[in-house]
Amino acid sequence: MNKPANEPENEGDEQGDDIEREIRLQEARIRLTEAQALAQELKNLRDERGVVDTAFCSFALSRLENDIASILDSIPLSMQRRFVDIGKAQLEFLKKLIAKATNNATTTSGKIPEMLDEYIDSAS
Repeated sequence: MNKPANEPENEGDEQGDDIEREIRLQEARIRLTEAQALAQELKNLRDERGVVDTAFCSFALSRLENDIASILDSIPLSMQRRFVDIGKAQLEFLKKLIAKATNNATTTSGKIPEMLDEYIDSAS
């Protein structure tokens, strides 16, 4: 078929391009709307205390670490006072074990991102 003389040759192509652009724009809008809905759901769950940020987990664990370290640090002196006959070697051994436990406890919150990755990898 011959095109009318006043119709540009690529008008059909332009309309096709416009339709394709409109489709891509609509798809982008749908993705954005879905992402916004998901973000709102997560915010609602957080507000309802159904989920927490990993930053909160790090914060809570760092506070717990301090509490644990304080208790662990007091054990050797408490043992020495309670059991006056405890040997120096036993007390030193106890102090070393407690120091290891304290060091492990005080580094836990810094490992949260790594632990999260490990958990997600093992859950999938």
